[in-house]
Amino acid sequence: MTTADSYDAVVIGGGHNGLVAAAYLARAVWSVAVLARNAAVGGAVASGETTVPGFTHDLYSTNQNLFLGSLAYADFAPVLARHGLRFRTTDRPYANAFPDGLSVRVCSDYERTLGQLAAHDAGDAEGFAGPYRQYQQYAPYLFGVYGSPVPSGAAARQVPELLRHHGVRGATELVHTLLMSTRELGGTWFVTREARAMAACWGMHLDFGPDVARGAMFPLLEMFADMENGMSVVEGGAQRLPSALAAVLAEQGGEVRTGAEVDRVLCRAAGPSVCAAPPAAAR
Repeated sequence: MTTADSYDAVVIGGGHNGLVAAAYLARAVWSVAVLARNAAVGGAVASGETTVPGFTHDLYSTNQNLFLGSLAYADFAPVLARHGLRFRTTDRPYANAFPDGLSVRVCSDYERTLGQLAAHDAGDAEGFAGPYRQYQQYAPYLFGVYGSPVPSGAAARQVPELLRHHGVRGATELVHTLLMSTRELGGTWFVTREARAMAACWGMHLDFGPDVARGAMFPLLEMFADMENGMSVVEGGAQRLPSALAAVLAEQGGEVRTGAEVDRVLCRAAGPSVCAAPPAAAR
């Protein structure tokens, strides 16, 4: 990148979030450049042939349910499909396996899942049913916040709606659960270490350690949303998601530069504030 380059916006980082932001800016007729340090776009959304030639593994991110259900996907789905993005959904979304041969498994059939958990331990089946009832009650409000701009009136309206339908007692119950760590969530509802680990791993998915307060929110949503909807993966490997986003951006006139590491951003004030990476900062 040289000082002669001029863009309305420069996005530093070529992960799917940066590519989505750049695609919206380009659609609004901004000139946009995305600078990605790695040799390929995607960041932690990547895949490759790491074992047997011709067999593609997702290396990091696998479950794409949140992207599939996002407003961004709704806005760009047709053009993303034209650039090769397709999803496959399994009705056996997740399992936890342990070195001693034990495992706990969740499938999209609730009664079958309870049966499998009961075969492991009757207390785990009963424990799974408890937070699932909370999920059924409160998920519409949590997903309402999740799917709304923050701050916004749409997000704020979820609170009075929650109070109107479930009262102060219901709101207090939800807040109590959401403030838990994943260890507390597992210890409250499950009997065995295997089922407790199943809950805790979803908190760690967002880098919430077992004893971090508020780590229970994502397990509460993800355990049951994946059970109800299955787990969606990208056909042909997760890498096709950022690759399709990059193709959409290029089609709209945006630019993606890989192998372009940014180590500094220089800002100067001359009228409107202007920030630019110096010539040596992006290669």
